[in-house]
Amino acid sequence: MTQERIIDGEDFIVPARDANGHSDRIWFRWSPEMGADVGRACGSILWPYKNSGDLIRHAVLRHLEWLPGVRPSPTRVQLVQAVAEIVRQEDEQLAFNATIESVQKTISSQIASGKLELARGFIRKLVATIATAPLDNPYRQWYLEEIERRFPNLYEAPATVSPGFATFTEEE
Repeated sequence: MTQERIIDGEDFIVPARDANGHSDRIWFRWSPEMGADVGRACGSILWPYKNSGDLIRHAVLRHLEWLPGVRPSPTRVQLVQAVAEIVRQEDEQLAFNATIESVQKTISSQIASGKLELARGFIRKLVATIATAPLDNPYRQWYLEEIERRFPNLYEAPATVSPGFATFTEEE
């Protein structure tokens, strides 16, 4: 029995226009067999292509990503992807910082109100939730380290993680 791969349609659909609404039209000839194959792929429930343009744009993008591996030659697509990756990483860092600041604000408010046990419970629940993330998830370690750094008197290292993930213990 073969196992089917789950396909995320967003990975296959390449927009027909850029962010400013601009596009170019191209015309070319191909064999009837190739046209029939493209038609079958677009008409199949196995693929997320709505029309041949979707498949062709995706194929061209994949080919442009492949070309530099054959003979190094930077493309605009690679530059855009590199910039997008930097922006994605920065967005993740900003989200991380905003989350930690929100935790800081919540804990500070609870402590200022004299609710130390509530603050400890909040940190325990937060650490237990973070500890369920896979061990190779970088955010897991970043969050645990930052919570331990900011709240050393409230932090208790997670003894174990949820079933299905590796167990980890930490000496206190």
